[in-house]
Amino acid sequence: MHENLDEIQAIRDRQVRWGFRALAVIGFFALIISLSRAFDVGWQNIMALHMGLYLVIVATIILERYLSFFVRALILIGIAYITGVAGLISWGLTGSGITALIMFCILCTIGFGVRAGIVSAIISVLSAGIIGMAFYLNHLSLQFDPSLYLNSLSAWATGVITIVLSAGLIVIALGTINNRLLALIKKLDQRNGELLETNKKLEEEIQERERLSREKMELQTNLQRAQKMEVIANVAGGVAHDLNNVLGGVINYPDLLCMQLSQDSPLRDTLEKIKKTGLKAAAIVSDLLALVRRGIITKKITNINLLISEYLNSPEFEKLKSYHPEVIVETFLDETLWNINGSPVHIMKAIMNLVSNGVEAISGNGKLTIMTRNHNIGQSFMGYDDEITPGEYVVLEVTDTGSGISPEEAEKIFEPFYSKKVLGKSGTGLGMTVVWGAVKDHEGHIEIQSTKGKGTSLRIYFPARHEEIVDIDIELPFEDYRGSGESILVIDDIVEQREVAVALLTSLGYTAIALPNGEAAMQYLRKNSVDLVVLDMIMYPGMDGLDTYREIVKLYPSQKAIIATGYSETERVKETQKLGAGICLVKPFTLEKLGKTVKSELKNIKMAS
Repeated sequence: MHENLDEIQAIRDRQVRWGFRALAVIGFFALIISLSRAFDVGWQNIMALHMGLYLVIVATIILERYLSFFVRALILIGIAYITGVAGLISWGLTGSGITALIMFCILCTIGFGVRAGIVSAIISVLSAGIIGMAFYLNHLSLQFDPSLYLNSLSAWATGVITIVLSAGLIVIALGTINNRLLALIKKLDQRNGELLETNKKLEEEIQERERLSREKMELQTNLQRAQKMEVIANVAGGVAHDLNNVLGGVINYPDLLCMQLSQDSPLRDTLEKIKKTGLKAAAIVSDLLALVRRGIITKKITNINLLISEYLNSPEFEKLKSYHPEVIVETFLDETLWNINGSPVHIMKAIMNLVSNGVEAISGNGKLTIMTRNHNIGQSFMGYDDEITPGEYVVLEVTDTGSGISPEEAEKIFEPFYSKKVLGKSGTGLGMTVVWGAVKDHEGHIEIQSTKGKGTSLRIYFPARHEEIVDIDIELPFEDYRGSGESILVIDDIVEQREVAVALLTSLGYTAIALPNGEAAMQYLRKNSVDLVVLDMIMYPGMDGLDTYREIVKLYPSQKAIIATGYSETERVKETQKLGAGICLVKPFTLEKLGKTVKSELKNIKMAS
C-alpha cells in the first residue's frame, strides 16, 4: 500500500513537470504575441508581465529538483491565476482571462483535491466579479481598439502556432499520464488480487485453527472419558476377578451335589436355583468386564437379524413388555442384510440394552422402532466419539418416541451407572456402558441423534462381512467329555478355585492335583509329568501364568496347557499361547465348559503325537 501511494505521488509530480514544460513552450509563443502587441498597440506593461512570468517558469524548470511538489504546484497555480486576472484586465471578456481562471481551478483540484478546487472557483468568481464591476463603474477601460490587433496577420499566425503546440503538448502529457494511471490501476488490481488470495489463505488458516481447536477439545473430552473409564476399569476389574473366584463354587458345587443325588431328590430343585442365582451373578460380572472391555470375546460369523429375532422371542423381552404394555415395538429388518464377525452373546446384550433403554425413555403411549440395513460409506464423518471411516457397514438403528436427551446428557449416556430409569425395573445401571463396550470390541461406531421432547435415535455401525454363517456349536452328551484317568495339574493361587477345579475334573474321570503357584508347580514337574496343565494367568505373589509356562516348556517343550482367566486375552495371554498353550477358558467355568475344553485339548495332543 505504501508503494502504491508513492507511485501516485510520482504521477502527480510528473504532471507538474509536464505542466511547466508545456507552459515553457506555450509561454515562448505567448511572449512573441506580447511583443507583437507591444509594437502594434503599445502594451509594454503586459509584455513586462509576460516576461516576468516566463522567467519564473524557466527558473522553476531549472530548479525543480530543489523545489518540493507543493512549491512547484503553487507556482503553477499562481501563474494560471495571474494570467487570468491580467487577461481580464487587459482584454476584458474577449481575451484568454476566463480560460486561464478555469485552468487555475482545474490545477487546484488536481493538485490539492476537491476542497481546494471549490476555494479556487470562489476566488475566480470573486476576481471576475470585481474586475467586471470595475469596468462597469469606469474604473477600468480598454485602452485600444481590439480590431487593430485582431486584424494583424502576425498575431493570427503566432496564435495558430501556439494553439497547435499547446494542443499537442497537452495531448502528449495527458496521454502519458493516462497510460501511467492505467498501469497503476492494473498494478492495483494485481495487488488487490494478491490481497484477496492472502485474505482467503488467512480465512482458511483461521478455519483450520478452529478445526484443530475443536479436535483438541474433542480429544480432551475423549481423554477425560478414557481416564474415567480406566479408573472404573481398575475397580471393576478387581471386583470381577474376586467375584469370579467366589462364583466358581456357587455355580459348580450344585452340579457336583446333584451327581450324588437320586433323580427324584427334593434337593435338586434347590440346588438348581442356587446354580441359576450364581449364573445371574456371573452375568453381572460379565457386564462389569464388558464395561471395562476386559471380557473374553469369542467371535464368529453371525447376522444381527437373527439375534434381534432371538431376543424378541426371549423371556427377557416378554418381561420388558409386561412393564410397558402401552409401548409398540416395530421392526424393519433388511432381508438382504450382510453378516458381521462378532460375539453373538455380547451383541445380544447390546440389542437387549438398546431396546430396554428406548422403552424406558417412553412415558405412556409410544413406539420403538428397530431397523437394520446395509450401508456403504464413501466419506468419513464424525460419530459419537470417533470418526466413522469409509467402508461397508451393517447398521442397527433403534429409535424411540420418548423424552429425548440433551447434548449434556448425551455426553454422559454411556457412563457407568448414569441412568434415569425406574429403580428396580432396569437392571444394574450398566446397560448403555455394556453397549458402548460391545461396539468398541467389535470395531464399530456409534451415532446419536436426539431432540428434547421428541425422541432419540441410536445407530450402531458394525463392519460388514460377506462370509457365510457356519454353525459349529454341537451339543455333546455328558459321557462324550468324560476322561479316562488322564493326569491334570491345576495351578491357581485361590484355594477355592483349586478345590472346585479338582472336584470337577475328578467327577469327569480325570486324575487331578492342584498347586498354589508357579514355584510349587515347577518343583512338582521336576519329579512328575502330567498330560495337561490348567493354568491361572494372574497369581500373587511369585510367577504369573506366562512366567510359569515359560519355565514349564523349558523342562517339557511339548507340554500343553489350558489358560484359565476372568480377563480378556491380554498380550501376556497371547504370548503364553505362542509358547504352546491352547484354549483360553473363561472363569467362572461350568462343569460342561471345563469338560469340553479339557477333552478337546487332550484330543489335539493325541492327534499331534
